[in-house]
Amino acid sequence: LETVPGGWAWRSLSINPHVTIEYIESHPDIHWNWWLLTSNPDITMEYIQNHPLGGWCMSRLPQNPNITTDYVEAHPEKNWDWFGLSWNKNVTTDFVEKYPEKPWNYSGLSENPSITIEYIKSHPKETWNIYKNPNLTMEYINEQSVEKWAWNDLSKNPSVTGKNMENVEKYP
Repeated sequence: LETVPGGWAWRSLSINPHVTIEYIESHPDIHWNWWLLTSNPDITMEYIQNHPLGGWCMSRLPQNPNITTDYVEAHPEKNWDWFGLSWNKNVTTDFVEKYPEKPWNYSGLSENPSITIEYIKSHPKETWNIYKNPNLTMEYINEQSVEKWAWNDLSKNPSVTGKNMENVEKYP
């Protein structure tokens, strides 16, 4: 069932971050989309381990904020999606350095608050999407060539605020 007589779309409800484990447990008759529930921030590793037949999606699991690098290291038998893990906010530069042979997505890592501008500078050969890095500063922007920036993307960075835009008018 995708919907019921109230119009609820269970597939869409399955990706709602406000759906709790308690709600899922108290409604076993609902045809939950376990694949989508995998990345729900309320779903813990303990819950996944206690429900091995849930149909969990290993490509979405690394994006669950409850997945830690300790858990990844403790379970090498799992077929980890390192590309997807690149978006996990628990991934640190130390973890990336520990596993340089893994297929990291540097665009995804770019959005991680633990990835500093200094780290990005020290890895110039990687394909970063620096526009999304929360540590991006106007100081760094000012140090770079004007031609380098995709200004539309840069304008969306949450760290570019009224407090640090004093020189923004000098750019095209």
